[in-house]
Amino acid sequence: MGSNYLLPLAAIPFLTRTLSSEAFGQLVIAQAVAVILCQLVDFGFILAGSRKAAIIDNKVELSSFFSVVQSARFLLLLLSLLVLAILAVSSILPIPLLVLVAAALPAVVGNYLQAVWFFQGRALFGWLALTNFLSKVFYFLLVVFFVTKDSDLVLASLGFGFSYVIGGSALCCILFSMGIRWRPVLEKDRILDILRDGARSFLSLAFLSLHMQVLVAAVGVVGGTSAAGVLSTADKFLRGIAAATSPIASALFPTFSRMYASADPAVGSLRRKALGLMLLIAIPSCLFLFLFSEYISYLLFPEQSRGLTVVIRMFSIVPVFACIGVLYGGLTLVPSGYDGVYLRAIFFAELGGVLTFILLALWGDEFFGAWTLVVTEVSLGMGMFLLATVKLREKRGL
Repeated sequence: MGSNYLLPLAAIPFLTRTLSSEAFGQLVIAQAVAVILCQLVDFGFILAGSRKAAIIDNKVELSSFFSVVQSARFLLLLLSLLVLAILAVSSILPIPLLVLVAAALPAVVGNYLQAVWFFQGRALFGWLALTNFLSKVFYFLLVVFFVTKDSDLVLASLGFGFSYVIGGSALCCILFSMGIRWRPVLEKDRILDILRDGARSFLSLAFLSLHMQVLVAAVGVVGGTSAAGVLSTADKFLRGIAAATSPIASALFPTFSRMYASADPAVGSLRRKALGLMLLIAIPSCLFLFLFSEYISYLLFPEQSRGLTVVIRMFSIVPVFACIGVLYGGLTLVPSGYDGVYLRAIFFAELGGVLTFILLALWGDEFFGAWTLVVTEVSLGMGMFLLATVKLREKRGL
């Protein structure tokens, strides 16, 4: 799963050396909008759907559940296309219309085809890793060999969008070979029930996108496309480092779901071991970010190396708190069924981030976007830890 971050990260030096800082900023804003719309299509099923898919043993029941979720996601696909149309005609974003549509339209359709929620719930991580790798290699090669000047901005956007289509098409073929078919479900009650199941998880993911994608778009509107490019570059490097722990979290999600569902007392020991392993990766990553920030900045974005160095150093504490948040949030509160508690932790952390953004933007701080992300990530990690600890104490033996 690290290819989801590492290959796009490797493409950045090529993009920043062929596109101007303004054009690169426009590209990352278009990518951010595309990811937000993809999240709308997922509607929390990446958590709620995965959790249920992990515990269904009957193949007929599993196929039926798959059809219901995909039917609901199809309606959300239509809604996301409507939102894209509104954004395209409203001129809210400081980017050309063609750049936005080229990135977002194929990305949203490809995301629907992927059905990542199903593969994650069934612990089919090998297929996810393979299709992720193929789609990201496609984007990387397109950037390296075909994006050579500023006028290739639309091509870069289109390559980003179609990388989702490639991954989605491959996963559709794999589902077909497994005997899993999507049969449209027209019963309104079943669709509404599955949407209600995913609603809380969707709100959690929607809030989480604030400091990942919405923040990039907001910085682009307030601080300009170059500022958005710097923030996005630092964030991608941060996510690339954090990707080292992604296989651990992904592999443990089905296991934690089953253990919490059966009240297995061994889950406490597994949780402590998982935290130790994740921190063993995160702490050296923090030191690496801080010590080599100048070199990283020059390598990734020479035109904006000074600002990027400062932002990367600010981000150097984030991996530790991100690991804590993932373990006690996505791997504890969510599989335990505490979606409401998970949502509250995210809401208050994001509220702190919004207040930080507004105050520092009004103050005129150059790095208001970076401070927003740091405040949000630290608040998320500590909030998840405290709330999960309280809830687990209520369950003796866990």
